[in-house]
Amino acid sequence: MNDLAFSQVFPNGSQTVNTWTIAKSDLPGLVASNSNSPGELFTAICLAFLNVNQAILCTDNQQEITTDGNDQIYGDSMDTCTDIQTIYWQLSIDNRNGFFYKNDQLVVFNYEAFTSPSY
Repeated sequence: MNDLAFSQVFPNGSQTVNTWTIAKSDLPGLVASNSNSPGELFTAICLAFLNVNQAILCTDNQQEITTDGNDQIYGDSMDTCTDIQTIYWQLSIDNRNGFFYKNDQLVVFNYEAFTSPSY
C-alpha cells in the first residue's frame, strides 16, 4: 500500500528537500490573509487531505447523492494511506458578534510501526 503523493493532495504545489510551496487559494475553507494562524493553515491542509480521501458520492451523471436530510454522503478511500487517517466528524455553525463561522470538525489518526516490547 502506497501513501498519497504530494501532487495528489496539492496539484498546484511544489516541494523540494527543504520546502513546501502551497498557494493559500488552493486550500479549501481558508480565507487567505497575511495573518492566517497556524491553526487555520493546519486545518486547511487537513481539509485538502480529507477532500482527496473522502470523495462526495455521486451518480453516473455527477449528481450528488444525499441523505433524506439533504446531507452529503462521503465515500472512504483511506485504504490508499499507510500512516494517517482523517475522518470528518461534524459541521457546526457559530454566530459570533453577528458573523457566522463554519467549523469543520475532523478526527486525525496517525499510525506508526513499532517493535513490540518483550516481557
